[in-house]
Amino acid sequence: MGSRYFLISFLPDLHFDKAPEMSLDEVMFFAGLNLSIHEMRSVNLLHTFFDIENACRHLLGTPMTALGSLNRRELQEKLEEEDLDLPGAHTFFSRYLTRESRQKNAHKLIRFFLEEIPPSFPSFIYNYFQIEHTLRLLTGYLRAQAMGKPFSINNQPFDFEIDNTKTWPEPYSDLYSLWNNRPKEAREFEKGLSKWKFEAIENLCAHSKPFSLDFFLSYLIRLRIVEAQIELNDPVHLNIIERIAKATR
Repeated sequence: MGSRYFLISFLPDLHFDKAPEMSLDEVMFFAGLNLSIHEMRSVNLLHTFFDIENACRHLLGTPMTALGSLNRRELQEKLEEEDLDLPGAHTFFSRYLTRESRQKNAHKLIRFFLEEIPPSFPSFIYNYFQIEHTLRLLTGYLRAQAMGKPFSINNQPFDFEIDNTKTWPEPYSDLYSLWNNRPKEAREFEKGLSKWKFEAIENLCAHSKPFSLDFFLSYLIRLRIVEAQIELNDPVHLNIIERIAKATR
């Protein structure tokens, strides 16, 4: 407890619209010095989602992020050998057999992962994954509506009517307004969506015990969101965002 207390006290304040004082690499360095093996196991479980995101990026030919339990070479080899031992990966490999079909359906790797995560994961991590899953489903639904296309949902993680936006509970009730009032600049909408996620993750541990591991996990996720805003300046990322936005205008 003492080491975790020091780590959390040591972390600088984090703000969505302000450059972080410490990078993810720096925070992870101090985490390795202060967290127990058991606590680091939870951190690594959290990183499995980042591995899946990196795998999706690799399939799409976009730059991978630095944070994850697997480095770029390891992840690339596991993808080529179909040896990615993470929830959803087996389903993805068995359903899409060619390189072309996997590239075309790369985004579904994230969906399969989120659909197959076991409830046995630590509660904070499981709840965070459910937020990611629900966010992707709801934004997918809104984009499909804007394009006049049908949108089917399997294993829906919520108990409200997706077609009735007035029934969307907190924190999702703000998403419909965010979508309806989205600016023409695709990057600004993505920024608004990231800010929504930043605040939702912050509130996820609002009732956790002071200096609990939940606070550190929340900090890691939110720090990654802040750093990801810098990535959006990359021309490759901007091009992808703009192509998605054009399809729903």
